[in-house]
Amino acid sequence: MMNSYNQTSQGANASWEDLPPVVEIRRFPAPMPGNTSLALDGQALWVGSIVTNELRAVDLATGSSIASWSLPGTVFGVLKFGAEMRVMLGQGDDSFRRVFAFTPQRGLIENDCFALPDGGTGSHLTLAEPNIFIVQRDLRRFVLLNDHGAVLRIIDVGARLYGLARVGKYLYSIATDSEEDASREYLLRTDIEGREPNRILGRFPFDAHGLVFDGEKFWANDRAGQQIVAFVPGIESRD
Repeated sequence: MMNSYNQTSQGANASWEDLPPVVEIRRFPAPMPGNTSLALDGQALWVGSIVTNELRAVDLATGSSIASWSLPGTVFGVLKFGAEMRVMLGQGDDSFRRVFAFTPQRGLIENDCFALPDGGTGSHLTLAEPNIFIVQRDLRRFVLLNDHGAVLRIIDVGARLYGLARVGKYLYSIATDSEEDASREYLLRTDIEGREPNRILGRFPFDAHGLVFDGEKFWANDRAGQQIVAFVPGIESRD
């Protein structure tokens, strides 16, 4: 049965300029332009491009590319999923989105996929075992799907979304109130069960897309700068 509820943001009336920026820890060059999606697998960071249609594995210690794959579509999301990966591709003139199974040994498994809801709409992926959360940017919401693509839950956020990472009971996202682009982005924390209000944890001083957590810090793409950035929230988060 599908559940749906609305969330409001604590601090939503604060001026973006008055928010403290997220605190950068490290940055290094992305392996290709259009770096948009991120996933983590041990010491490898997986990076997807919306420009080159590539998926690359990057050594976190050195920042160097260690493997790459050309895919038959635009890469809008990537996720470590058990022993496999899940890759979200947009295909065709309307960029219809599907989530495919992927392994480094076999590459994209084209007969193991499901379509995204609402006419193939969505981007970015995070794990909520055994299910998957995606974002629907322009519909301003998170959607929980099972591994066959059935909708289990909808969480309306009220902001446009450009990245997503689950950490415990929270979803962290790259959000903006801008109607047109990814400017004036901020880090937003959402309680999955809706018991707490959303909380804004700092602003992004760079063009942030994609989000993943390594147990200590977050990683995001600086897409305009063609960089990958490690950071912690600009506002202390007490879980």
